[in-house]
Amino acid sequence: MTVVTKEGHRPLTMLLLLPLSLTAVVAILGITSIWILAVPFGPEVCALSMPGPRNCFVAGRASAARPATVAIALLAAAIMLTAVFSARSRRAIDFVGPIVLLIASAAAYLSAAWIPAWAFPWSN
Repeated sequence: MTVVTKEGHRPLTMLLLLPLSLTAVVAILGITSIWILAVPFGPEVCALSMPGPRNCFVAGRASAARPATVAIALLAAAIMLTAVFSARSRRAIDFVGPIVLLIASAAAYLSAAWIPAWAFPWSN
């Protein structure tokens, strides 16, 4: 398989497939950790107030997980497309892209599990 760039045709080699697959694996693990760990299990201790904080309810964590999932998917797609079509910065993207995606996945996990209670405390 070849990719057409401004410089011409470039084959998809193992040097390109390895970072792309690493980016895909990090994105899948990040999204999976949000929906399998953060949404159903969230925080174990909730305030004894009625109504409780939003992160105590699965629906509140699910509504916070949807934009986080979209953000991880879009970031992974942007990293992959940049790595495939940018010849100049491909090595930097191949190295930094999965690291940035890993950090974004951790932040998305925390935002889905914990931030809904902290984001807008005046709306409770």
